Parts: sequence; structure tokens; C-alpha cells
Amino acid sequence: GKPHLGRFKHAVNEININDADYRTPMNKRANKWQRHFNFKRFQYFGGISGDLIFGCALADLRYLGAAFVYIYRTSDKKMLTWQFKKPFALGLDMTNRPDNGISSFKSGKHSIKMRYQLNSQGERRKILEIGFGSELNIQAETIEKPSFEEMALCTPTAVNGWVYAQKTAALPASGEVHCALGKFKLNEIACYGHHDFSAGYMRRETFWNWACFSGASYSTAD
Repeated sequence: GKPHLGRFKHAVNEININDADYRTPMNKRANKWQRHFNFKRFQYFGGISGDLIFGCALADLRYLGAAFVYIYRTSDKKMLTWQFKKPFALGLDMTNRPDNGISSFKSGKHSIKMRYQLNSQGERRKILEIGFGSELNIQAETIEKPSFEEMALCTPTAVNGWVYAQKTAALPASGEVHCALGKFKLNEIACYGHHDFSAGYMRRETFWNWACFSGASYSTAD
């Protein structure tokens, strides 16, 4: 019932919230409502290239569900944004499985899916699918080879909480982005993807301060 704290050599397959021995600050076993409403989830998929930056986040705060998407073209500094908020996370279904899980959001004609797949060869795929009608369509994915080391760790939070975070960056992205700013093939514009999967009993006031760098590496022959 207690989480394993620290950094993991291998990513976790499932956040087993059902067996967690979650306690109140007074060390009493939390009731089912406290266990439900205090457990929060955040998942983010982004991509960076020389002329295009995009990102999509899903957040389940229990009392509120939120989703946002942005597209930014660096050459002329034009940006497109979409933001949604739903009471009690209606329309939002988030997985506790960083491997072989699906998180989704739907509001009218707007739909978002984040898919996570682990195959028998040990490769991990992270897939972002966004369909906003004629406004925006994204099909993007990254593949992690078995040798790729994600940042996976679980840390204590406040008196009685804990948070598991699994992050990747600088992975070549493939797929396409179609929007008012143009049509982009991600492999042709050298786009690199990054991803954040966080879940746990976070502080009531939680702030994400995260920066990542993505780019190509070059070597020169003597």
C-alpha cells in the first residue's frame, strides 16, 4: 500500500491507485471521497522544430477537467490556442497506465486522444491524435527504443502525498499537423517530441516548472 519512492530504472506500467494506503494529514485512513478527489493526473505531449512548436495537455483535477492545445509558428510569431474546462472532468477519461493506456477528451466536435503502447520488443510509442474539424488536425507520435532511458521517479508530497512523474524529451517525431498556419510533415521539418505523465496525491496548490531541450546531434569526422 506504500509507494516506492525515488528514481526507477524502468518506467512503471500502472499507477495502482486502488491499493494505495492514502492517509489524511492526521495519519487516519482516508475515505473513498478523499482518495478520489485528492488524486490528480496531468499528461502532456509537445513537439519542437525550427519553425513549429505545438503542445497539448490534459489535466484531471477531479473537481475540474481541463485541456489546452497551442500551435506556434516562430517565423512570424503567429499562435493558435484552444482551451477547455469541464466541471468534474466531464468528457475527460485519463489512464493510469503510462504503457498500453489511452487518455481522451471530447467536447462537441473537438476530440483529443493520447495513446501509449509498449510492444513485445520493448519499444514504447506515444501517440497524439487531435481532431477539431477544419480548425486543427494532428497525428503525431514518438518511438522510444528499448535502450532509451525515461526519467521516471516517485517523490513524497507534503505530509501525506506522493507523485509519480515520467518524462521524455528529444525524441524524433513523425506525423502531420494541419491548421490555419499551414500543413506540416513532422519528419520533414525535423520535429522532436517530448512528453510528461504525472499522477498522484499532489498539493492542493501545484505548479509545474519544467523546461526541456530538443534538437539534433551532429558529429564530425577527423
